[in-house]
Amino acid sequence: MYKERKNEILTGNEEIEKISNEQNLEEINIERSKEIIESANKDLDSINLVKNKIENKYFFDHIEDFENSSKDILKVIENHPESSHGLNKFSEYYLPTSVKLINAYYEFEQIAFKDPKILKSMDQIDQTIVDLTRAFERLQLDFLSDSTMEIKADIDTINLLLNLSLIHISEPTRRYAI
Repeated sequence: MYKERKNEILTGNEEIEKISNEQNLEEINIERSKEIIESANKDLDSINLVKNKIENKYFFDHIEDFENSSKDILKVIENHPESSHGLNKFSEYYLPTSVKLINAYYEFEQIAFKDPKILKSMDQIDQTIVDLTRAFERLQLDFLSDSTMEIKADIDTINLLLNLSLIHISEPTRRYAI
């Protein structure tokens, strides 16, 4: 009896420790997501300030797409803080570097003499912003794929249960005797 009780206590302690670790992980994810969102919003504010000075309409549009894609990622992080653990490069490299590139583009636009090297650099900056936008869109889809799989499973389960209950949505509404 003592050994059984001891095993129950040990098992209970392991479960408590597991729950505690899960809560700590959740708190860490929430804190990390807040840090990412705050840092990213500062970078996006910096981008927005320069964007409004950009003369090239096409590059301006590419920056807007980039901003929207970045904001969509932040919405995912806000709604799913557990996603934040894989976004170090997003918040610590890609966004700050993008700020630097967009600022450089603006500075190049201000130069009256358009050297071929400057024009090539401007084209490369533009293409990099377009590539980052596409990458951010794929990243967002990756984050949401788990949710969409869960939703599809829920829908499939509901349809299966409805079929088993002989209630078909495609049939006209009937009144059933109770």
